[in-house]
Amino acid sequence: LDAVDQVQPTKKRHYFYPQENWSGTTTGFYGNRSLLWYAGLATYGEGIDDRAESFLAEGYRLNMELLAHRRKGAGDDGGSATASLNYSMAAYPWSVFNFFHTFKSATGKNIALDWPHVSYLPGYLYWNMLPEGREFGIGDSYHNTNKISLGHMMAHIMQIIHFYGDSNPDCAAFAKWMLGRLPKGRFWSFPYIPLLLTERHDDLAPMGPANVMPYARHFKNMGQVFMRSGAGSDDTYAILMAGGVLEQHKHFDNNHFGIFKKGYLALDTGSRPPGQHTQHYYPRTIAHNCILIHKPGEVMPVYVDKGAGGGQRWGAPAPEEKELPVPNDGGQNNLMGSEVIAFETWDDYSYTAGDATESYSAGKCELALRQLVF
Repeated sequence: LDAVDQVQPTKKRHYFYPQENWSGTTTGFYGNRSLLWYAGLATYGEGIDDRAESFLAEGYRLNMELLAHRRKGAGDDGGSATASLNYSMAAYPWSVFNFFHTFKSATGKNIALDWPHVSYLPGYLYWNMLPEGREFGIGDSYHNTNKISLGHMMAHIMQIIHFYGDSNPDCAAFAKWMLGRLPKGRFWSFPYIPLLLTERHDDLAPMGPANVMPYARHFKNMGQVFMRSGAGSDDTYAILMAGGVLEQHKHFDNNHFGIFKKGYLALDTGSRPPGQHTQHYYPRTIAHNCILIHKPGEVMPVYVDKGAGGGQRWGAPAPEEKELPVPNDGGQNNLMGSEVIAFETWDDYSYTAGDATESYSAGKCELALRQLVF
């Protein structure tokens, strides 16, 4: 209790321990604040001190905030707290499933039933997947290979079957179908996960997508429109970034588009090495397929990794680098400021339009409208 109390982000302490993560309920929630629930649960009723009860209450409140925020991102389509798959399909779901398991062990209640949006996650993965288990690499993805973290995702899909097999059998059946499409492998640093998931629902048959799938899907809250000719290795895939309600791990990429056919034909560039590249290029509009509008003297905003809560500086100079100001690339200064103003899909074509006017600074852009016909 002393140790957990000491590392909470309070007004008493304004410094950070090395690599400390204060991530809150709008992020991955795998840092200091998430410890309150577990420390309170482990010591509640043991007569150690009163902090056990207060930690438990605050931890429960924070987890409710977390689930409500992710429900906002998923909407009725599916999704998470970020469109960056190396978080939403890898690190982020652990905080939800850990809470579900421990709440049930403490109370006997499957609290997952109160939050059905979690069961929509495999559908979101399906629309993100490119051939050979790749993705478009949106937001804070590393872009080394653009491979989805399928080892993590296998565990998350099994969790969905475990928690939602009875309450949402269609989603659980689709999760089983997705599981069959993923390569078999270890469960990373959590090899015990299959032993916890006792609800296998063996009587539930895997169920893939409907025979006639739409050629496009608009994930409104995630700020993404996906278009495709099919789901095979020879098909053509495209994405448009516009709208959405989430800032987490998002770049200045409104109206960015990507195209994939047997490889990346239009791509999201840059990566995450140590140094100023991760501040001066990687999250900037210039690294994406967007319009640049140069305004002399414009001061571009600093990109902030809000997930670290200030504990880690994003894009700090590498040891051999001289620190430079953020360059004026003529790009956007507002992570949000866009919306999808048209979307339709038929047998012959799919069409969408994104308005990113408000993503640019006032006075340099009257209209930033991109139309994409597939």
